[in-house]
Amino acid sequence: MSDLGRKFMAASLGADGAQALKKAAEREPRLDAILIPRAIVGWLNVATEHEYEGNLPGVSNSYVQFQKSEKGFTGSISLQDGIYGFESASIYHLAASIAMALGVAPGALDTDVRDTVLARLGKSIDTLAKAQVLMQELKSPKALTPQKLSSHGNYHVEHSGGTEHPYSVVHTATGTPVQADIASLRDAGEIANWHHKNKPQMEKAEGPGPSHAATAQTGPIAPVQAIKQPSMGSAKAGSAKPKLPKAPKQPSLSVGKSEAAQPCEICGGHQFGGNRFVGCICFKDLSKHVKTTAYSDGYVLDFDSGIDTDSVRALMKTFRSK
Repeated sequence: MSDLGRKFMAASLGADGAQALKKAAEREPRLDAILIPRAIVGWLNVATEHEYEGNLPGVSNSYVQFQKSEKGFTGSISLQDGIYGFESASIYHLAASIAMALGVAPGALDTDVRDTVLARLGKSIDTLAKAQVLMQELKSPKALTPQKLSSHGNYHVEHSGGTEHPYSVVHTATGTPVQADIASLRDAGEIANWHHKNKPQMEKAEGPGPSHAATAQTGPIAPVQAIKQPSMGSAKAGSAKPKLPKAPKQPSLSVGKSEAAQPCEICGGHQFGGNRFVGCICFKDLSKHVKTTAYSDGYVLDFDSGIDTDSVRALMKTFRSK
């Protein structure tokens, strides 16, 4: 297996998927010769429905360009001896050209490999290729760029996408979310107004005292009614006071039991095992950056600094796609 072929597999199928296929080939050496060609076909089937122009996945300084029509594929690809053009070519012709660009030597399939093994291998590769392409689409700036809806002094409200709790309150100057996972635009606007009116006074307050204690409260997580600050004399014993929000690098994500039980629409796997987030094949790489707290009605996921905003949003879309 060529070095470029390994890079292509890791980029087009995901690092975990490529590693799993490599181990399968070690157990069944006769499969090694067909892994990269089949991965190329899997990538073409999923990522190139109509046209494509750019580098081959995982291979810098490469180039392929084509359009798909009823007659086949027309375009060009960069090979070691120059640019190779093709017209009305089949997907297998295109796959063979890409294999040449990757330095994959042509080889014959061992006829002793059972059809059922080949069918399972092809299905696994197609699933991995689809998962990888859809993950990139979920993380793409076009799909995940938050939309600014309204301004409230130093803060504004953003809509992050098609979830049940899509609104966030963001500090405009720093771009830092101060509260996320809000279900209602009205609530988000009220919370943004509250932060704009009260945060400057809270930041200026110095030392202990009644005035400092009265301004040390911050906005609640959800109900607008709860953001009212009770007076020192009328507060009832045992009543819960809003707590100062912490500023995690990524907001925590609440997942209900029914949401946690949903299979991934891409690979069919599940995200939780043993009351902790383990990730399906699409999100397995994120599990090492997630701390899970289990409750009777669901889970709360906390993220460390090793996970980015796009990954959190992609994971949120998976739980709340239905």
